Amino acid sequence: MKFSDKDVDYLIWQGSRLIMQTRNTTAYTDFNDIGDQKIIIPAKAIELIKKINSDVCDIEVEADNNLLIKYNRAKTKFAMSTNTFEANIYTEKLPKMNTIENSVIGSIKKVTKYCFDKEDISVMHGLYFNGNGKELDIVGVDGRRFMVFKDKSCKSKMKLLVAKEQIEKILNLAAGEVEDIKCCEISETKALFQVGVYTIIVPTLAVDKFIDYKTIIKKHSGMTITVNPVEFRNAVERVAITCDKKNCIVIEGKGNEIQISTTSDRGSGYETVTAAGIETEFRRGVNATWFKEMLANFSSDIDVVIGSGDKTGISVLVENEELKQSVFIYLLPMLIRGA
Repeated sequence: MKFSDKDVDYLIWQGSRLIMQTRNTTAYTDFNDIGDQKIIIPAKAIELIKKINSDVCDIEVEADNNLLIKYNRAKTKFAMSTNTFEANIYTEKLPKMNTIENSVIGSIKKVTKYCFDKEDISVMHGLYFNGNGKELDIVGVDGRRFMVFKDKSCKSKMKLLVAKEQIEKILNLAAGEVEDIKCCEISETKALFQVGVYTIIVPTLAVDKFIDYKTIIKKHSGMTITVNPVEFRNAVERVAITCDKKNCIVIEGKGNEIQISTTSDRGSGYETVTAAGIETEFRRGVNATWFKEMLANFSSDIDVVIGSGDKTGISVLVENEELKQSVFIYLLPMLIRGA
């Protein structure tokens, strides 16, 4: 039921498969074979079955097309829907599957925070999987920032862009089942994911509309300063209490420290944190929430690259040679008076 989009509130059990088909997604798993009879299990019936404290639960279909749940000495009747679906089960031979290990699920979840929250055909609202057979990039972008998680040990070869709301459910399933994610493209508009015994088929988005993030990374340059992300984040969090609706704070680099400030109708805040490598003074406006989220990905000292122009971005690249992984985050500044 995790994949229900509220248009469908039941499962269909037929043969050896338990299936859900929504407007955009098919989810199914192999189950006890009950033969050709089709049983429609409403969400309320599933809710009841989860709460039954008996090892045995009998499900019967009555002559009047009602579903009868019997357990202990109790029984409950549910009306089965007559408006059933035809599931898009994939029956052909699967193409070569790519494997994303369960150990990186937590990192991928962090990237999804950088995807647009709501579906909008005018923007990219999906998570991009870009593998060349040597390494895999997983990218999220929301218009003002993007994050790239690179796994150099993943040899997957794929280019898939999947909507945030769907990939989040797949990630949660993999985390809960403690299983790797296997995936492949089965058509120009659909991808198939396998998580343990579960199969999920989802639509894909147009990859050619995704941003050229590699060029942005390659061309981005500026002054590199070293800061403690925990100290910096805590200071930003305190100063941001007085932010206005735009949620903008000002960071200024001078000497060996960064000044963090904000002024609004709520009041004003000011703090400083130590920094190394400030060769020239700078002043930038940044979204407080997004800046905190960027810093929250790191615990030890990091190098922050401040773009060479007032309107250029701020970036962080941290590589883990032992795990063969890296994280790159790029954040565009906000306009401030006098900047």
